[in-house]
Amino acid sequence: SKGSSGNLGRAEQKSKQAAKKLSKASQSEGGKSGEGGKSGGGKSGGDKSGGGKSDGAGGAKKDQEAAKKEIEDALDKLQEQMEMLKMLQSLMKVEETLHKMIKIQAKINKETRRVDADRLKWVDENPGRRYVMGRSDRHVIGQERSNERDLAHMAEEMAKLLEDEGKFIFPEVLRMTKTDMDVVIDKLAKYDVSEETQLVEDSILRSLQRLVKAVHRDLETLEQKMKQKQKSQKSQPGPPKKKKKKKKQLLPGLAEIKLLRIMQLEVNFQTQQLDEAHGKRVAQIRNNPNLSAVERAGKLQAANEYKKNLGRRLASKEGRIQNLVNTLIKKIKEAQQK
Repeated sequence: SKGSSGNLGRAEQKSKQAAKKLSKASQSEGGKSGEGGKSGGGKSGGDKSGGGKSDGAGGAKKDQEAAKKEIEDALDKLQEQMEMLKMLQSLMKVEETLHKMIKIQAKINKETRRVDADRLKWVDENPGRRYVMGRSDRHVIGQERSNERDLAHMAEEMAKLLEDEGKFIFPEVLRMTKTDMDVVIDKLAKYDVSEETQLVEDSILRSLQRLVKAVHRDLETLEQKMKQKQKSQKSQPGPPKKKKKKKKQLLPGLAEIKLLRIMQLEVNFQTQQLDEAHGKRVAQIRNNPNLSAVERAGKLQAANEYKKNLGRRLASKEGRIQNLVNTLIKKIKEAQQK
């Protein structure tokens, strides 16, 4: 941002000015020492000259100490600004990447839904015949599976970047979303474009949309904090008091905490949706007159097994969210003790 760049420039300028002052003080001390030596060699003014030497050296030493302190203060400010600027740049990169990911995921969802609609239409128009996905649709689904795999890779990269910036809720939300992406990758590999697949894809899209909103709120909070620091530094008279160096953020921001709550609600919503989708699928299998008893039993078994697998996946996601909550509580207690 322009404000942070200006702060960095001012800090650098102040550091240079302090360095010049230090150099001038050193030269002054050297010059006064030489003069004191010459005067000390005189016959009548030895004591007075010695006192002059002492006062000159003491003044130069104070100038040196003041200049050093100004440099240290300027460097501390510079380091703090650079850390905040680095965080700002990282969040901006994550936000930009998430917007790209949302566009790609929306396209995957759209194509999956279209191919499934074509499948259902063909089945309605050709009762009693077994549906086989055409070459063109198979190519489309294969391409979208590749796109989903790319998204999973991007999600992991963004999670690592956010971890490096001291975040711990954002990265875990991204990794939970990546787990859903892995499910879609496996299902599209089997050309499964059913309602269950679409529900997982919709969940991925919602997670990405919520995440980008949370990151944007975090970004706005950081920019506001930088502006406040800039105003504080402008209004502060004289050299600022030296502060202790801050450690990396211990507690997550409000945006991360809100996202954690939303993810818990998402798991509950997704569980309800998948239960409803499973009920519809079972009803379709049972009411399909074209299936033999053996085929019907096989499909029902596969549907029930699939429901169990999804149930385990959702239970795992819920457990990970609970672990995040426990970690958050622990961090709050640690912060209160300090």
